Amino acid sequence: MKKIIAPLVCACCILFSCEKNEPAKIEPKPDYNNDKEQPVEPVATTLHKCSEGKIVDEMIFSSTCARTLTSVQQGFDYDPVDNTLYFSQLNRWYRNLISWTKPEVTQSTTIAPHYMGLSCFSHGNNFIFERTENGQKYIWAPNFGTRGDGSYTAPWIVSRIPLRETFDLNDDIKNTETEDNYYFGVSPCWPAIDFENDLIAICTYKKVYLYKLSEVMALPKTNVTIPTTITYGGIITSSSSTATYDSLIPEFVGSPVVFAHDASKLTPIIVFDSTYSKRGLHWQTFCIGNGKAYFLNQGDVPASSVIKHDAFIEVYDLKTGQLIKQKVRQEYIQDINGLASRGFVESDYCYVEPEGIKVVGETMYVLYTCRGNKNITTRRPVIFKLSSDI
Repeated sequence: MKKIIAPLVCACCILFSCEKNEPAKIEPKPDYNNDKEQPVEPVATTLHKCSEGKIVDEMIFSSTCARTLTSVQQGFDYDPVDNTLYFSQLNRWYRNLISWTKPEVTQSTTIAPHYMGLSCFSHGNNFIFERTENGQKYIWAPNFGTRGDGSYTAPWIVSRIPLRETFDLNDDIKNTETEDNYYFGVSPCWPAIDFENDLIAICTYKKVYLYKLSEVMALPKTNVTIPTTITYGGIITSSSSTATYDSLIPEFVGSPVVFAHDASKLTPIIVFDSTYSKRGLHWQTFCIGNGKAYFLNQGDVPASSVIKHDAFIEVYDLKTGQLIKQKVRQEYIQDINGLASRGFVESDYCYVEPEGIKVVGETMYVLYTCRGNKNITTRRPVIFKLSSDI
């Protein structure tokens, strides 16, 4: 069955590989079911390339805030049917806060009106929104990560969760409460999905495994045992902070048994190496589309640099696994004046962390978490709309 929405994803994770807040005003809740009230996405006359070094207005798709103003965005997705953006934030370390709102280019600090929470899942990157042909909405999210220093990482499961339109923040969905789970036998298992072409890719930092999505979803469910000891629940602390947070889930240490579709014995369409680390790049996230895998990676910058991040995209052919675009620098985020004049950063402190990428046909959306250091402290998700011909 043809699905409508392709994936998005995101980032900034503790590397671990095992192969095969803030209150703010809230806008009145919009009526998404009234076609007459649905805003229409503005159409840019030109899709600019990521090699351009100067930001122009039509490159910016949205700068509206997610649910909290202090938590870093870990990923996003976009539903063109409702013209709705979905964000994932890592909130209080153990909670993935999923929120949604309309795209808008703005300096407002009004927060997203809709949200749901996932407790003790993973880092929050590479979550995916799905709308089925009959209009049902789901979130795909990495799950059963292990508790680390200040967050969860190295997930073993991908879970498909019905979107909760009405949600109480005190009633998070716990990692053990998901009913539609998928096991690939590798960790971490960061997913990317191309619904239109019936493909799901799993990345472990070092390798990418590509499958037919329909074949994976048709596999019978069975009890699978995570083949290593993981820790989740309990109280989480960080060596870099004196704060502690109680996840309100009893601490578990061991090898959990998960009822899941077992894809660990399914033969992939292709397996190929992701080699970005050989070129001095660091994992952030990836997506698939147009028969390609697009990696959004981060490069090193001097500590004294005004611009605190450097972003690169690399592209692999899904048929051959070959690297076809190497270390393409995202030049536009070097435009400090363009970012500062729009209120996203400060001229002497430019925090622009790459956190999400989504490619649909000729269009590429790239998400950055932006902030300054003194007067601009809001962590704002800024999404650029560019040409996928990089």
